[in-house]
Amino acid sequence: MDQNEFNDLILLDDNSIKRIAREVPSKDLALALNLSTEELQKKFFKNMSERIVPLLQELMQVLGTKDLDECISSQERILSVWRDLKK
Repeated sequence: MDQNEFNDLILLDDNSIKRIAREVPSKDLALALNLSTEELQKKFFKNMSERIVPLLQELMQVLGTKDLDECISSQERILSVWRDLKK
């Protein structure tokens, strides 16, 4: 997977981002966003409840990017969810 492919999610509309955020486990979202652009992180945060955002940010800090393969796998799972939602 190309890192830019995941960061291209920034091009999605807000409703699509909300759908992805609802379908993806928090751990996958946290790991994936740790490798994404700040702009994409902000787009996800903007489309999530104010109550959830600080919890996700804390999880992102705790998980970090120590296991790069796991972060990339999370991004791939999110892209797979998006492809399934488009069908």
